[in-house]
Amino acid sequence: MRLACLLSFLFVSGLGATHAAESSTPANWPDAATFTTPSAQYGVETWWHWLNGNLSKEGVTKDLQAMREQGIPRATILAVSMASDGPVSPFLSDQWFELWRYTAEEANRIGVKLSTHLGPGWSATGGPWIKPENSMKRVVWSHEIITGGQTVDLDLPPLPATQNWSKDIAVLAWPVNRTPSSMAGCTAQSNGQSLPSQLFFDGNPATGAETEETTKWRFDFTFPAPHEFNRAEFFIRWKVHEPPGNKIRLLVTADGSVPYETEIIGHEFNNALAIPFPTIKATKITLEWEILGPVEGWLTFRNVQMSEVELLKGTEAPQWSCELLNLAQQTADSSSPGTPNWVKGESFPIQAAQVIDLTSQTKNGHLNWNAPAGTWRVVRFGFTTTGKGSSVPPTAGKGLESDKMSVAATDLHFKSYIQRLIDAIPAAQRGVLDTVLLDSWEVGRQNWTDDFAEEFQRRRHYALLPYLSVFAGEVLGSREETERFLNDFRETIADLITERFFGRNAELLHARKIEFAAELSDSAPPSLDLFAIARLVDQPMDEFWSDKPDLTIPPPPDEAPRKSAVPEAAFVAGKPVVGAEAFTSWTADYRRTPGDYGYLGDHALLWGFNRLVLHSYVHQPADKAPGWTLGRHGQAFNRLITWWPMIGDWLREISRSQYLLQTSAPVYDVLIYYGDSMPRPGPGSLKLPAGARSLRIDRVALNQLKVVDGKLTLHGTDRYHALLVPSNRLRAETVETLARLAQDGAIIAASRPGKAPGWSDHVEQDRRIEATALSVWGTARAIPSPKNVGKGKLYAPGDTEKLFREIGYRPDFSSAVVGDLKPLMSQHRRAGAVELYALFNPNPKAARFTTTVAASSPRSAEIWDPITGQHQPLGEFQSSPDSVTFSLAVEGRRTLYVILSPGTAASATASVAASAPAQVFPIVSPFTVTFKGLPGIPAQPLQPPQSWTELTDPQIRDYSGIALYQTNFTLPADFPITGAITLDLGDVARVARVTLNGQRLGTLWRAPWRLEVSKAVRAGGNSLQIEVANTWFNRLLADEALPKADRLTFTTWDRKAWIDQKLTREKSGLLGPIQLEAQPDSRKKQ
Repeated sequence: MRLACLLSFLFVSGLGATHAAESSTPANWPDAATFTTPSAQYGVETWWHWLNGNLSKEGVTKDLQAMREQGIPRATILAVSMASDGPVSPFLSDQWFELWRYTAEEANRIGVKLSTHLGPGWSATGGPWIKPENSMKRVVWSHEIITGGQTVDLDLPPLPATQNWSKDIAVLAWPVNRTPSSMAGCTAQSNGQSLPSQLFFDGNPATGAETEETTKWRFDFTFPAPHEFNRAEFFIRWKVHEPPGNKIRLLVTADGSVPYETEIIGHEFNNALAIPFPTIKATKITLEWEILGPVEGWLTFRNVQMSEVELLKGTEAPQWSCELLNLAQQTADSSSPGTPNWVKGESFPIQAAQVIDLTSQTKNGHLNWNAPAGTWRVVRFGFTTTGKGSSVPPTAGKGLESDKMSVAATDLHFKSYIQRLIDAIPAAQRGVLDTVLLDSWEVGRQNWTDDFAEEFQRRRHYALLPYLSVFAGEVLGSREETERFLNDFRETIADLITERFFGRNAELLHARKIEFAAELSDSAPPSLDLFAIARLVDQPMDEFWSDKPDLTIPPPPDEAPRKSAVPEAAFVAGKPVVGAEAFTSWTADYRRTPGDYGYLGDHALLWGFNRLVLHSYVHQPADKAPGWTLGRHGQAFNRLITWWPMIGDWLREISRSQYLLQTSAPVYDVLIYYGDSMPRPGPGSLKLPAGARSLRIDRVALNQLKVVDGKLTLHGTDRYHALLVPSNRLRAETVETLARLAQDGAIIAASRPGKAPGWSDHVEQDRRIEATALSVWGTARAIPSPKNVGKGKLYAPGDTEKLFREIGYRPDFSSAVVGDLKPLMSQHRRAGAVELYALFNPNPKAARFTTTVAASSPRSAEIWDPITGQHQPLGEFQSSPDSVTFSLAVEGRRTLYVILSPGTAASATASVAASAPAQVFPIVSPFTVTFKGLPGIPAQPLQPPQSWTELTDPQIRDYSGIALYQTNFTLPADFPITGAITLDLGDVARVARVTLNGQRLGTLWRAPWRLEVSKAVRAGGNSLQIEVANTWFNRLLADEALPKADRLTFTTWDRKAWIDQKLTREKSGLLGPIQLEAQPDSRKKQ
């Protein structure tokens, strides 16, 4: 049996928080029949990748039938490239639309719902219908240093123009103190290509050189006379991703010699980078960068713009000299903003009054200006397309990404793509398309749209124009003012993307009775408030991976996948279904089965996700196996995989969990308000007691909070011990809300607030903040902790341990285990009056845990097992006035659910007698084996532990597929069959499905290779069938030695790594030993 001891009742605390599930939970929740056989709404879904027109109607029907047979209720179609053009091309041709229509009709007939991605490819919304004027845009500029005291009549340098397209915003001028570059007169090359003069020292990070090389980048400089320098100054802009962690080597060559060589950590290769070295004097100078070691393609030099390269001496300042070193990040033009990184030392700001608007004096880039005396910097500001296209769309679907801050661009894309897909489905079948997906954001950042200046003025209440100088590297007013402007700038971007992209798409879809599912990971660009977006979409999502970049499968982490806040955002937004792109991987290695990585799904469910979507099922247009893959990425889930006929049992296990989790709500102990700055800060270094569950909330939820009996409540029935506020960058409204809550009796940990994060209405904001701070926190920066405020208390954020100690906090769940094993991981949920604990053993082996649950009212208790679909009472416990402790055995990396329902408790001293030793019956009767994929080979005897790879017949030795083991055995008369009986298969390579006396009992994916057979075993004679599947590895390995024409397999997956590692066949089959184990005094599961 899975559990060694049973518990007849428990008590549970009434503290914690839930919401949506409470009012709608039926009285008999959970329903045993639904748990055993979950309905489609709780099923595991899949992504269905269509590769560049490599499609067929026959394959579509077979794919949909295979999904239906294995219990997959919905398939999300993503039309991607990842292959050469197939027979159903071009994309969106009449032929393609005919297959799309056929797919919808077949899905409707077979009973599989459809979803599709919001745009071609897997991210995000682009296509040939998006031209530069409707694409994602970014601010660019050019400049000229001029001498005043005269009439200036000149053509300003053209704006940097991606795809030869740009538009002007304004022309501004302000006084500066600049000297010309000492590099004037040199010529430069990038990887052998000549560059425009002064490109690398034009003082403009928006211009620069790019390369198609991946790991080497060479810059050659030729000076008219020997040039002396002792440092190299670079400005480096990563276009999408962050730099790699690899070391990067710099080699300096001067007139043929190598005077200097160094290595830096890859993360330093970003923004402003200075490399000092001994003085060098030469005419011909080469700088050569090389990324050392293996690196992913998107982390190479192809993703970099080298904006500035200057060879300087002494105190000479680079032409691009910006006090804000990470300006590109701070202006939402490159990677994550992080913390403003200022140059140390004195600041040299300009003032808004010094900025002169010359826009009206400039026509088509020609300036005519009677310039005042002095040296002036004249900057022509404009915008261009980011040039970013969708990720891997089909050939005919390539195009620019739509402007995410424009309703017109959103509508254009929707009309050009999604509406055409909808219209192509016959009206009677359109209900089959009920969801549209937005995959992870992989299209970089934009920081401009046509009406951005007007929207900024409307939302922030001050003019943007003089602050454009910040984009050109200036400090306006002060560093503080500049930082606060940049916060407003990013906040405006977030607002526009949220409303005009996410909100508008949701509006368009809802008008057509289609739901919107969107991945909202806060670990990817741009800086957005995912809580605000979660309120707009129907199904907030994130993703989790089943391996690491080094291709190893990780143990379950101690935190949420990718530290995701999406489940919390969904809960706060009242969205009961939280999706996850599941088991995404760096390699589609055919050696893997769900037994290798499936526990990572349990882990994701434990952290609040409750609808897993397989990544990925790739459409198979033909039947030659193992078929098409998504390049090298994604786990291979499709009908041609050897173990596919068995996958339904695994998916049903997940669906059982998803039924419990979708119909209950999480319980949290404490709230965290993440603050008002943009990007939204995380929880920081707050120290929470072991077992405490925190819930991040947004400004909307903060304003909804009330205090009841000293506890915070969000929905009226939930209770939270305290509110933690790790950031002191708060708006006045937030500070006033905190004061109100404290006066009403809340326990709050928050430091004395500083100034508002933005410059908008800053004088009034700062006045209100200070007035509230004086009345609540007092004058000192550090307050007494705690400080009484009205009916409540105020603690310093660093005193959270003291806070929890003084309020007498105790977690509602804890577990301990002997040795160095990890304790159980848990999630507490509630449905009405029923408490649910999801308990996950993170250790690779089975362990027994001493588990304690807080007690306040009588409860009856049961264990619900998602593997078997059965439930049973608990037994054996120790009780005290305020807790119940019990022992629980859980298999390695498995989940069990403890469900506590209102009911009359049994005697607190009740226990179950110790179990008698198990009685064992070895199954040694002869097996006959039929290889289902080898119809020409008759059934033959094969006895465990013999592997198929040990046989002489090469067809069997290299076989990949399913083999049916069959035997009959007779139990002796003294073998007990009234208790719990377990079948132990010993060892299996790789998957086994068991049928006993005609009853299919389940599929085993990993050790321990045991399952309960109590309901099927008979006294006397028994018939046992075991279907065993291996992987495609052996057959693919054998085919590598054959000419392509003679190979039995077809796949698009690159098997080069197997060959390089000189791998050999893997054992396959039923390896044993096999036996029945009976516990005479145990009860059968209900």
